[in-house]
Amino acid sequence: MTPQGQAALRALPMDEAIARWREIQNAATEAGTPHLAVRELARADLFYLLVNCCGRVDMLNEFAYARCREVEANPNGYLDLWAREHYKSTIITFGLTIQSILQDPEIT
Repeated sequence: MTPQGQAALRALPMDEAIARWREIQNAATEAGTPHLAVRELARADLFYLLVNCCGRVDMLNEFAYARCREVEANPNGYLDLWAREHYKSTIITFGLTIQSILQDPEIT
């Protein structure tokens, strides 16, 4: 996904982003390469990675979506003071680490 496409996807509200995921997945399925869509979306969209690839359907809410977008926009250099049970470890420690490795397997 191009940086422009990635920025456009991240700028969408949650329901529109989910609809865009489906469009991308359907187009890839019609082309016979559904796995490529999953790979591309997981690298480009932290919320997609957590909800669809990691099965965290409990995150299908506006709060978690906004926090994912916040972390994607500025992943480093901040002290994240979120209340307990607000997905901080899931998004930052778990999701962002996995996404970083997917984007650059040499960092392991």
